[in-house]
Amino acid sequence: MLLISGRFVAVAITFIVPLVLARILAPPVFGTYRQLLLISTTIYGIAQLGMAESLFYFLPSDPKRGGAYTGNAMLALAAAGAGVVLLLTNLEGSLATALGNPALQGLAALLGGYVALMLVSAPLETILISRGRHTLASISYALSDVGRALLMLLPALVWRRLDALFVGAIVFAALRLTAALVYCRRAFGAGFAVDPPQLGTQLAYALPLQLAAALEIVQANFHSYVVSSRVDAATFAVYSIGCLQIPLVDLIASSACGVMMVRMRERVTRGEPEAIMPIWRDTTRKLALLLVPLLCVLWITAHDLLGLLFTDVYSASVPVFRIWLGVLLLAAIPAHGPLRVLDDTRFLALQTLMKLVIVAVFTLGFLSAFGLPGAVLIALGAMLIGKSMLLIRLAHRTGSPLSRILPWKSYAGILVAGATAAAPAVAVRAAAFSNIDRLVLAGTTYLIAYAVIAWRFGMLDPSEKQRLLSLGRRGATRSTDPRTCHVA
Repeated sequence: MLLISGRFVAVAITFIVPLVLARILAPPVFGTYRQLLLISTTIYGIAQLGMAESLFYFLPSDPKRGGAYTGNAMLALAAAGAGVVLLLTNLEGSLATALGNPALQGLAALLGGYVALMLVSAPLETILISRGRHTLASISYALSDVGRALLMLLPALVWRRLDALFVGAIVFAALRLTAALVYCRRAFGAGFAVDPPQLGTQLAYALPLQLAAALEIVQANFHSYVVSSRVDAATFAVYSIGCLQIPLVDLIASSACGVMMVRMRERVTRGEPEAIMPIWRDTTRKLALLLVPLLCVLWITAHDLLGLLFTDVYSASVPVFRIWLGVLLLAAIPAHGPLRVLDDTRFLALQTLMKLVIVAVFTLGFLSAFGLPGAVLIALGAMLIGKSMLLIRLAHRTGSPLSRILPWKSYAGILVAGATAAAPAVAVRAAAFSNIDRLVLAGTTYLIAYAVIAWRFGMLDPSEKQRLLSLGRRGATRSTDPRTCHVA
């Protein structure tokens, strides 16, 4: 919970940055920012070489050599960062030509400096978590993104230029790196140093994992690169807003998947592999129960939400956003989780490669035929095919028939409840006037209707109802406990 709270603050702050920039920057400039953000996200994910994540394995395994493992990781990341700076500095002209945006020239070098500094400090939270410093890790997550947001937004507000924004980002990254180095020196003392013999061991562990991760990053972002190369910066801003990441979806799905994998691993270790499927079906049912109403509300109120967040200038993002919600809904089926527990990582890489091929082959044709919605349709189609491959593989590995690979009966009930709850929400939305009124009234009406249907028609089992009632009673008791009340 400490880590989730810190990550939630960090995600919330990060989510605010583009909302402000969309209001102070002209659409072409904001589109250029989104292109630079896409580039930095891709490079940052790939250039980590798996070294930061590898510390989750090495630090708990051999705490006495923690300083050496950390020093090795930071050295490798510094080398990767230097490569990023050279790459972006020398290829910024080619990059600007490939993405059809001359404004990228002169900014790519600044972006490279920011990414390089961030790479070296990437292990900070991993080190804190691995050493059991969860409170510090939570604080680091929160302060890092608060600091980054402030040092990026303040120059942008004053000068209204992207170069000023990225100079602020570089200042932040330098401060974060300084804090990381100071902590490592205090935590590991003289042991914080490079150990060449161990560096090879770390790279041998990290690079194969990073290969699969890099493939996933390229696949996930490929459609955005295709669109960016074919439209102007202002139009790309519309597309990128349509592909809006909803932080709450990721927090729910990733947290549930993590808990699911731990439960599965414990049962497999105890010699009970047959327990994987009941845990899997229970997790997917609960995820659907939570994510279907959330995404239905977003579909109904898409125009109001995007208008409120990014102004009506980007209203053309609504059709893209509504299709994109289908991609987010598939997070309710985290089929990679049980396959990781079963150590079937090669198949995970294979299905990622298949998705990349689909996106690479069909995105441009669908973009030409159907415009921006066509590109995101291919992203959705690739995700559907990838999930289908994983489910078929899971059925094969566990010996389960496809008819029982998912809780189909529960899914049908959830979808019926979701569709039924939409009727009063749509009616209430039609009666409201402003974006915020429609968003609040329609969303509240939908969630109340969905909750009533879920409670009355058996979508929750008795133990879940009892747990919710207990939580409600506990909350009511706390609110009326005189020890928790304060006299004004």
